[in-house]
Amino acid sequence: IIIEGRDDISEGQSLSIAYAYLSTLFEDSAIDVPFVIDSPAVSIDYDKRAQVAPIISSLFDQLIIFVISPERERFVNELESDDIHYCTIHKTNTPGEIEKHLDRDFFMDFQSEEEWKEVA
Repeated sequence: IIIEGRDDISEGQSLSIAYAYLSTLFEDSAIDVPFVIDSPAVSIDYDKRAQVAPIISSLFDQLIIFVISPERERFVNELESDDIHYCTIHKTNTPGEIEKHLDRDFFMDFQSEEEWKEVA
C-alpha cells in the first residue's frame, strides 16, 4: 500500500489501511461471510495495538481472528464486541491428540510448551 505524501508507513499502519479497504468490499456483498485474519497484531507496533484492535473489530460483521500468545497483550482485550467467543485448541503429549477449551481465562493464560521453551 502506498500512501500519497508518506514514505514512512509501518507494516502495522499498512495492515490497518488494508483491513479498512477490505471491509468496504464486504459492504455490498450478497453473501454474509466472516472475514478471517491470521496473526493480525504480530506486525503492529506494541504501542499501536490497543488503537488498532477496536478499529478492526468494528469493520466487519463477522470476524474470525487467529492469534498467537504474544499478540494477546494490548490487542485481545481491546477488541470491541459483545459477542466474542474464545477457543484454544492445542496438541497434547499424546501423538495425534488435541484439546479444545472455550474458556476466556484459559485462552488468555495459555502458552504452548514450544513458546514457553523459547521464553525460558
